[in-house]
Amino acid sequence: MELTCNDIDIDSTSDLSQDFFSIDDQKSVSSSISPQVSYIDVDAELAEEFMEKEFAQMHEHTIHIYKEYELFFQVFGILQKYYSNLPFLTTFSFIIPFIYFIGKRGFVYVPFLLLIQCILMACISFCFWVDPNKHQNTPIHKLDSYCARFTILLFIAYNLFYQIQNIPFFISTVIMGIFFYLSHMFSSNCWCSMNHIICHVLAHIFGSVSIYFTLFPGFPYKQNCHDYI
Repeated sequence: MELTCNDIDIDSTSDLSQDFFSIDDQKSVSSSISPQVSYIDVDAELAEEFMEKEFAQMHEHTIHIYKEYELFFQVFGILQKYYSNLPFLTTFSFIIPFIYFIGKRGFVYVPFLLLIQCILMACISFCFWVDPNKHQNTPIHKLDSYCARFTILLFIAYNLFYQIQNIPFFISTVIMGIFFYLSHMFSSNCWCSMNHIICHVLAHIFGSVSIYFTLFPGFPYKQNCHDYI
């Protein structure tokens, strides 16, 4: 019995060829994909290892910086925590020019009215700035404000009537007034904010400079200037 092509099941042959094709196709696809997958896995492992090394180096570098500047960071942390009390420290700067003057020229030539007023102002300011949040809008706050204004006017009058064209005093006094004004503006928006405290500290510093130029003027005294108030 002879077999002809018509006797062969064409459907089964096509199915068989499809099976072979699918197997070959899967092999080719798997052979082409599997290297890429392995490369991706290797790259991911290398990237993870690289990041771990980078983080370790950054951590070591951070520790090194902290150890090198440990004192600075500690001081900065203290200032950040207690910055609202900085005017408490700069209050004492009002007395420093008088101490320097006494050491240079002696106690006899000290303008006593100015000295007493500065000591009084420093004491009131000391009591207020030891806890500014507690003493806000209290009688000690108002007393500190009035005392500071009276002291500024007293020094301006002293320089106008007892000294000739003491320009350094007036320059430092104007700068002090600008910082006091900025301090007032910032305190109105946010009491004891960083801007408020910094401006007030700078006002204290330039106030001390004004006191220094009052005691050591940049220009000669008027005649008989040693007859201090």
